[in-house]
Amino acid sequence: MKTIKNILIKSLFLCSLLLLQGCFQDYSVEEKIPITGQIVGSSERQEVAFTYDMVTSFPTINARVADWVTVTPKIIVSTFSNFPVRTTQQSFFEMWAGNEIDKVSFGKFYVSGSGLFSAGTDAPLCQPDGTECVFTANGIVKLDYDRIEISIEPANDADLVQSGYVMLISEILNPNSGLVGPFKFPVSFEKASVVATASVELFADQARQGLVNLSLTGFPFLDNKFAYKLSTVDDIGGSIRCAAFNVKDGVIVDVTTLTPKASNTFSCGVDLRDRPTMKISLLPTFENASDADFTFTPYALTYAPFTDTSNDNLSIQNLRASIAGNSTARGLTDVIGKFQVLSSYQGKTFIVFRGLDFNPNFQAIDINQGTSIGGISINMIPKTKGRALFHLFEKDFPQFDIVSPKVDFNDSKVAMNDNGDGPDKIKGDGVWTAEATGITGVSIEYSFVIGENAHGDPHGEIIEATKNISVMKNIQ
Repeated sequence: MKTIKNILIKSLFLCSLLLLQGCFQDYSVEEKIPITGQIVGSSERQEVAFTYDMVTSFPTINARVADWVTVTPKIIVSTFSNFPVRTTQQSFFEMWAGNEIDKVSFGKFYVSGSGLFSAGTDAPLCQPDGTECVFTANGIVKLDYDRIEISIEPANDADLVQSGYVMLISEILNPNSGLVGPFKFPVSFEKASVVATASVELFADQARQGLVNLSLTGFPFLDNKFAYKLSTVDDIGGSIRCAAFNVKDGVIVDVTTLTPKASNTFSCGVDLRDRPTMKISLLPTFENASDADFTFTPYALTYAPFTDTSNDNLSIQNLRASIAGNSTARGLTDVIGKFQVLSSYQGKTFIVFRGLDFNPNFQAIDINQGTSIGGISINMIPKTKGRALFHLFEKDFPQFDIVSPKVDFNDSKVAMNDNGDGPDKIKGDGVWTAEATGITGVSIEYSFVIGENAHGDPHGEIIEATKNISVMKNIQ
């Protein structure tokens, strides 16, 4: 009996020690940083850059001055090419000589065929063989005139006033020798060796409504009474204007008020999915100006017709957001795409988005203790038939030196890259990407191969699955 009593006393003593130890355990809670945002479901996407065309879009004119100190001073055009051809009677071109204070007209003209003709009289200004086109002053030429300008003018414009818009300008290098420099558009599209660039982003569902997103870099402000014009072009329907705009301090602004546009989305009013070309040209802004009055097009692009024209309105509910390096921190989207993730990760990483109907996507974030992250917005692109996209995040595998990883599926291994090639977005950002096409199944089982070992995807599409499965878009 005594033995049993001793055992009970010892047991109670041990239990007391355990309970006492439990009282002094560290129950501090790791801080969870809230990350919130809203994702958007968009259809097939294309992003295409404009190409800059200074050679064929802008005219080349060779000219000289003659008899400058006589009563019949002349400007003689020896050759011209790529000159805008007047297609209506509402406008014409005019030749001027002058300085910053005043100028004198050398006559109105238009282009027809291979010649230049006087506007109003239709008299030819060029020799029969086209070697010289002579413009004679309609007033007194001063010896300090240092420039020649060609403007585009509205109908019924007075001869003595330049009420139109400077199209080309050239320096008079030496009146005595007749030298005239090359003609140029007054605003340069190249500054500090950086040529202005532009691109458009189109989603199939928006393109069906005629909507296009325009991005610009380095575009000069047009202070010479011209505007930019964005147009969509095809061989059958011709050119349709999407918008007229200007650019001030890098921001797209209204042509008249110069106030910033509410967004960079423009409406073309026609279905853009099978129209192959878009252009940015230059538009004079005088009253009743026609789009056909002026034909300089410094930028153009072509894009492929959209292959996914069904434009299914896929649900963005129950898509998953998770954190690279802390993949158990997860949140699901609601019916309008809003989500929240509580993460204990600190530092620079990625928030990863997955869904059965959408291509995987991600966005870089910087998580700092004591702060929250909000307002994240990202487009989710629907999957296309027979195509799978994979992302491996170095943050998820900190114990490995990741070199040349692969995706293993269907008894084949596809190399991943982090050098900005193909579908990989940014070189060296720690996100390795691979793309597989021509897949005929409705789903594939895959793993990441790092070195010689296979690893699961911490952000797999189906969380409950024992193996990583990528669901393919219906191939029927």
